Amino acid sequence: MRAASQEVNEWIDGFLFVANKPVLDLLNITKPVLADGPTELLLDVRALERWLIASGMMTSSKTKAIVRSWRHSAEAAAFLEQLIVYIYIERERERERERERERG
Repeated sequence: MRAASQEVNEWIDGFLFVANKPVLDLLNITKPVLADGPTELLLDVRALERWLIASGMMTSSKTKAIVRSWRHSAEAAAFLEQLIVYIYIERERERERERERERG
């Protein structure tokens, strides 16, 4: 995995990393609120591939080659669709947990 950033916000290959924890950064990949409003960053399997590399989750040439060969498959498209649903559900759960903490 990539080293913890010294910056609070770090852009790598078009993706914003703020948490220094890949799972939390993944929750922020779909429609983060940027200066122009919510912006979808996970547009296709190629974007997921770029995010995995930028996050440091995939570092070896062999792993990158495997994912690149997978990018145009029906399985990759189905996986991405399921991942996006999961991200939205988990982000809403996290927001609800935060609201509960704020309520005390």
